[in-house]
Amino acid sequence: MPEQWDFYFRTISGAPASLFVNLDAKRAAPRKDRPHLIHPCVYLRNPGDDGLPGAEESAVLESLEEQLLRAVPEPLGALYVGRVTSAGRRVFYFYTSSDAGAREAVQRAMEGFPAYRYDYGDRNDADWSLYREVLYPPPVALRWIKDRRIVDALEARGDLLTECDVRHRACFPSSETRAAFVEEAAKTGFLVQGGDVNAEFPRSHAAEIIRRDRVDLESIHAVAADLMAKAERHGGEYLGWEADRPADSKQPAG
Repeated sequence: MPEQWDFYFRTISGAPASLFVNLDAKRAAPRKDRPHLIHPCVYLRNPGDDGLPGAEESAVLESLEEQLLRAVPEPLGALYVGRVTSAGRRVFYFYTSSDAGAREAVQRAMEGFPAYRYDYGDRNDADWSLYREVLYPPPVALRWIKDRRIVDALEARGDLLTECDVRHRACFPSSETRAAFVEEAAKTGFLVQGGDVNAEFPRSHAAEIIRRDRVDLESIHAVAADLMAKAERHGGEYLGWEADRPADSKQPAG
């Protein structure tokens, strides 16, 4: 199964949660040959006030995870799809063909970490609802992941500016819905840079708008999330952004 791992944050049952997930698993979900969900839960020894681990405990938990990944997938043919850390607990999620031998495999992995209390859980989840509805990021969180990747890439190559012109693209099902989006965006200072029509796609009418903004993650994500909501209100889809730079500087976009 292809693997593209990333993290994001959300609130689960009123508590802050950190999620680490294989985004590429969505392409194959649900796997008919892996209908069973195994979810061992490890209790943190020293969570912070937010219920999440500090740096020191995170290092121990990484070693614990590595041990689980050696003990569980190999003998069981399990697919590890992600984990959730929240409210003083870290839960690991594996999809397997059955639960045969799973409890024993988890027990073997945890023997190397006697200071940690844990519970074992498993259930049938043939439609992979846990992965699709809990682990996989909702649209705004997926947008945050993409925005973070662009900002990280800009920073790594020394192109991250405090403020610069940022271009955004979205697509719409008609010229009328595109015009409504552009009109709404103009009220917050965006200028229209162009648009095109590609009849091969259901949302065939594209719009490109530009505005000078800060490009730190918090600021640019707020802009992108707002434009995403505006595009959806008009039946469209927000496609992403890129920061304007000199012509000889190739920029990441998404």
